[in-house]
Amino acid sequence: MCRINHFFTNWIRKKYTRRDAEKAEFKARIKELEKNKTDTVAENAELRTRIVKLKQDIDELKKEL
Repeated sequence: MCRINHFFTNWIRKKYTRRDAEKAEFKARIKELEKNKTDTVAENAELRTRIVKLKQDIDELKKEL
């Protein structure tokens, strides 16, 4: 009986260790994705600003013609 108990205790310990490792990997991946999202949002804002400026330049060129 003690051997069976020991077997299950070890099995559970290994399972929790694997789960904790997976959890750490997922947390790292989430952190990376959140950083990338922030970078993308900033880049999109910059691109929108450039588009507005280009539209203004086009409108000015049309007025000159």
